[in-house]
Amino acid sequence: LESPEFIKSSIKNFGSSNIVFAIEVINLNNQLNVVKFNGREKTPYDLKDWLKILEQSGASEVFLSSVNHDGTGRGVDYEILEAAKSFENLSIIYHGGVNINDPSNLSKKNYKNLCGLCISSLFHYEYYLKQKFDIKQIEKGNTEFMLKKKIPRNINPVSINDFKTELTNNKIQSVKFDV
Repeated sequence: LESPEFIKSSIKNFGSSNIVFAIEVINLNNQLNVVKFNGREKTPYDLKDWLKILEQSGASEVFLSSVNHDGTGRGVDYEILEAAKSFENLSIIYHGGVNINDPSNLSKKNYKNLCGLCISSLFHYEYYLKQKFDIKQIEKGNTEFMLKKKIPRNINPVSINDFKTELTNNKIQSVKFDV
């Protein structure tokens, strides 16, 4: 974000397939703005402008984070995916608010460049609810949640296997990994 020339130099030195460009996006006044420092600082770029710079620089993979949806469980921010879908040379990994309904919703859309989802809270809470541990031994993280065992209201926890089943049921190919 500070030096678009650095993008070209990095791609030249390491190759586009070895670099994933992370973009944080926040919707402010119906504009998709690229932000930095976890959404605390606005940049002069809107999402499409920055994606165009990346694409023209030879980038091939982008990690798109919705600041508005992150950690909410409200589902994918489809406005962001709509803005990114015309950049066919960029493989998109989406992050932010994914929920159990998204496989069904995604199967109805046509995002040819969407190659992955990054999911944490959806699985995070489901996992922790099953654990038996001494909360006093944990020094970092959301210990308040762990003490109360109260999940944020918009998040409907699900296991990785159940989410993969939803992907399969909606004819979305999922990656195999051990759970």
